[in-house]
Amino acid sequence: MKKRSSSVVGEEWIVGLCELPGLIRTGDEHYRVEVLVWIGATGQVLGQRVEREGTLLDRVLESFEATVRSPLVGAPRRPSVIRTESAELSRALRRAGLNVVEAFAPEVDVYVDAIVRSMSASVIQNVTSYLASGATDAQIAGFFSAAAELCAFDPWDGFGKRDCVGVTIGASGARERVVEFSEDEAVRELWVFDDAESLAAANRARDVAGELGAAQFCVVRWMKGSEVSPALRKEAMRYGWKVAAADAFPVLIRTGGAPLTARDFELAEVVVRALSALLGAVDEDAIDAAFTQPGATVEKRVDVAGSTGSASVLVRFPIAPIETRSWLDEWSDAEEDGDVEALCAVNFQVLEEFVASPEGEASPDQGGAAFVLDFLADPDDPRSIAAIDAVELFEIVVGAIPMVSESPPGDAPKIVEGLRAFYRFLQRQIALPGADECIAALGPLAEKTLADALANRGKKARRSRPAGTTATKKRKR
Repeated sequence: MKKRSSSVVGEEWIVGLCELPGLIRTGDEHYRVEVLVWIGATGQVLGQRVEREGTLLDRVLESFEATVRSPLVGAPRRPSVIRTESAELSRALRRAGLNVVEAFAPEVDVYVDAIVRSMSASVIQNVTSYLASGATDAQIAGFFSAAAELCAFDPWDGFGKRDCVGVTIGASGARERVVEFSEDEAVRELWVFDDAESLAAANRARDVAGELGAAQFCVVRWMKGSEVSPALRKEAMRYGWKVAAADAFPVLIRTGGAPLTARDFELAEVVVRALSALLGAVDEDAIDAAFTQPGATVEKRVDVAGSTGSASVLVRFPIAPIETRSWLDEWSDAEEDGDVEALCAVNFQVLEEFVASPEGEASPDQGGAAFVLDFLADPDDPRSIAAIDAVELFEIVVGAIPMVSESPPGDAPKIVEGLRAFYRFLQRQIALPGADECIAALGPLAEKTLADALANRGKKARRSRPAGTTATKKRKR
């Protein structure tokens, strides 16, 4: 008889079930996939399974036993306890007699985030179809044609590393998109941002974390055909999409794991054609002067005939960079000096910008963000929101908010979603360290725990602070 694997006393496993971004295409069918992962107490992945969305919940026990028999790390063994945030996983495992604890499991979100980043880095090789985006043959053909035309101009010979060009499609006053030339001189690519603020947010992320974080934008890259998936090459040949050369296959991707849309192809075509029209009308000396001589600029309106119609496009450069915000530095200075007034002044500015931001406008609640900032602005020990981790944030939400809030339990999801929106805003604006983990902490468990606490609220908050000193009060000038 086969010896059963023994349980390791005190060893905890974490399990999570998450949907992955993007669509998989099989023939004419498109579907999403999900991942079931088993993680050890020290963060090592013990087992994982990726299948079509909606299938893995019924196979969780099968996956568990497979991981017990043959974990990716260490000898065969059984955990003494399993932790999960998912009520569905908890019920399925408990029915099998396993010891399960329903609790916050940030390890799963760290794992999924690593997968998404990996997917983004290798998405070019994994793209098997452009038609799966919903774009038409004509739209994609237009993009290929525009890319071939620009490649012939070799714009990287005139534009340098991280040079930026503004592109306004339509009448003056319309949104100006920003095109940044590749950071790596050996790579022929363009980064197309929705506006100058999006570029500034990406630059702040690069400055703070050395990477682009959650910044989303489109990338147009010209690559060797051998670097592109065979399925995508076959699709291009089948539909006769124009490729300038064997080493100039145009690839369009959207960062952050977001799937491509027909609008992405339409926008990329217009932007790329506008750059070609500019290069055909402006000599190289003028381009060099614009980037090397103070006060020199180039601004030209060109007519672009794209696959979906004609457009008048204003192209200008160089683009003046937006000043990088220093909220992190100001928070740090205020904490170091113990200056609660300075901290509150920064908090006021942050809240004002959050309320006016896309995240704030879409948020069902903005009071939770104000409360957390105010809670941390303790006169005796002022701290910023950058100083707390996911665990402390969770404790504030489910412990401190119920002590002062008069909201009904049914408002808990709105409060938590409002805080998620606030952290997404900080993530985009300043690449707030630990934002991913904090967003993960503000999940279903936080909503349920907060709702229970609001339903059983006890004493009001005991925290006191001098009258008139709050997180949303402006600093005296």
